[in-house]
Amino acid sequence: MKNELLIAKRYEQAFSNVFPIALEDLGRIKETIIFLDQHDEVFSMLKIPLLDPIIKAQALEDYLIGRFKLPDTFKKLIDVLVKQKRSYLLNMVLRFIVELFEEHKEIEFFEIASSVPLESADVSVLQNFLANATQHTIIAKPVHDPALIAGVRLQSTQHLWEYSVRKQLAAVRAQLNKN
Repeated sequence: MKNELLIAKRYEQAFSNVFPIALEDLGRIKETIIFLDQHDEVFSMLKIPLLDPIIKAQALEDYLIGRFKLPDTFKKLIDVLVKQKRSYLLNMVLRFIVELFEEHKEIEFFEIASSVPLESADVSVLQNFLANATQHTIIAKPVHDPALIAGVRLQSTQHLWEYSVRKQLAAVRAQLNKN
């Protein structure tokens, strides 16, 4: 697995050095990653040795680029991975592309969960708080989560802030279990 990560990282570096991506592509790349996480059968189909690599690449390109509206530059990435019999690395390469882009642009995606649906002004206030706290550009995705009971949960891959009744109840429960 460590070797695969290293190889995927090298593909990402080569791709990113030649084909820059735009901020508006980032969400679609993330949707593609989620889709591939949930549909392992895509990679099972690619392992069939009797299928011509050109057909495999074309199927991947048509489906992923068409469905998720990825830039055409991703056709090159898919072609290279399929021709080198490394299409199974596609999802890892996409993850590294997103990670590097966010790191270089100092962007952080946060899911802002709230016990009640938030108004856009409320989301903006929370985005400003997060931007000041992290010194990053914040892209927020508001989510309604009644399980919080009351309050908010601000979560990215690197940070977590939660101020909710659910968290307070969990702390009380933990304290009671200690005694």
